[in-house]
Amino acid sequence: MKNTLRFLAVLLIAAFLVGCSGSNNSKRKKKRSKDTDETVESIEEETEEETSEQTTTTVAETETELTETEPEITEPPKGEYGYIAEPDQFSINDEYIIADGEDYQCVYSSVKSYIEGNHQVVLRATAYDAGGNLLDSTGCSIDVIDKDDEVLADFYFYQVAPIDHLEYEFFYNDTDLVSANKDFTIEVGFEEYLVFAATNNGPNTIKFGLGIVILLDKDGNVIQTHGVGFNDRDEELKVGATEYYTMDIPEGCTDYKLFTTAVRMNKSEPAKENICPELEIVATYTEDTAGATCDYGKGIFYVVKNISDKKYEFFEQTISRDANTGELLYYTWGYEVINPGETCMFKATIHLSNAFPDTVEETRFTPLETEYNSVLGQLSASAYKDGNEIFISVTNNSNYYVGSPYVYTVTFDANGNYLYVLEGFFGEAYLDPGETGTRSHENQPDVASWELYVVTYGVYEEDPDPDKEYELNDDPEWMDD
Repeated sequence: MKNTLRFLAVLLIAAFLVGCSGSNNSKRKKKRSKDTDETVESIEEETEEETSEQTTTTVAETETELTETEPEITEPPKGEYGYIAEPDQFSINDEYIIADGEDYQCVYSSVKSYIEGNHQVVLRATAYDAGGNLLDSTGCSIDVIDKDDEVLADFYFYQVAPIDHLEYEFFYNDTDLVSANKDFTIEVGFEEYLVFAATNNGPNTIKFGLGIVILLDKDGNVIQTHGVGFNDRDEELKVGATEYYTMDIPEGCTDYKLFTTAVRMNKSEPAKENICPELEIVATYTEDTAGATCDYGKGIFYVVKNISDKKYEFFEQTISRDANTGELLYYTWGYEVINPGETCMFKATIHLSNAFPDTVEETRFTPLETEYNSVLGQLSASAYKDGNEIFISVTNNSNYYVGSPYVYTVTFDANGNYLYVLEGFFGEAYLDPGETGTRSHENQPDVASWELYVVTYGVYEEDPDPDKEYELNDDPEWMDD
């Protein structure tokens, strides 16, 4: 009986230990009596096996779940020119086919991206005639395009039959360039002239802000195409800066399309304020269609003086707006190198018809570092009047050959009231060192006095090429840079 009770007690203790213990009961088990060793060891082995099985099952299930939830990373298929684009990643929205006789045909195609991020894109275009016959294939590369950008690609086909349609292949690659197309805000005036004002509203300087303008007739046919640039002298558009471009509207043009491309730089240099402390505006003269030399529109003449202690090439920009609506109407610009203390005249000619009699203008001057020389202070001008004709002479007192000298003559009546500005070249392509050039203005009965301002639209050379033929109004060589 005692043995039976003892055995029952052992079983109860063992059951209690299995139910309440975990893996931390090894010390307590060592204290049990010799009679219960086998039972306890048997229970421990079963418990350890169950725990091991549960742990193994849990790890296996977790591994299976991770395998099922991890996305499979696959690289897009690659072709000869990069990753092969899917049909929904790029689209051609418009095509403009321009034929130049039998020599070549150019197709401008607007490309839109639907891929997140910036990419370089390579397109292959295959041209077909109206019968579906293959004519030729060619390619084009877009340096950078971002999602929702619409950029123009151009394809040239030489000596082929008239193109009816094109089929495209798209390839794309990663790029370190960043598109700045979304940083542009472009204001447009489309009246007598097509005027663009592009402002950089982005966080960084824009490099190579360029565009293609496609001019269309009422049926959507291409009349002309023009390249435009929205850059300063550094080929940049700084943060907050605005650059302008103006062009004639050809006959029959009723619409236009502008496509831009630009790259965002790492630097974020802001634009300077529209002030020029290096330059003093001494006087301003304005003439309208009643003036002597402005056939239509408005002429604005600025007499300016370099009040700094440094030579600059001053860049003048003038925009004209409709005084009633604020719409952009015209843009003009000019350059001149001016030494410290020298005075010069700039002319901003606003070519508008009488349909815009009420306009307002804004002019800004920007001083630019330059390596070019100024000879303004070494050109002496004089004038006299014989009857109703004014005779003007200019002498080159420098050691340079001065190209295309030009004289503005501000005229006044007997009471000293401003009349108008006479202007013109001298008729010689160059003034040699020490040479004097002359010209005259006829039919000037009301002119009693004048002021003379000489500018040099040509180049300055110490020894010009004797074999080169210079036009009277040759642009300075820096304009070709």
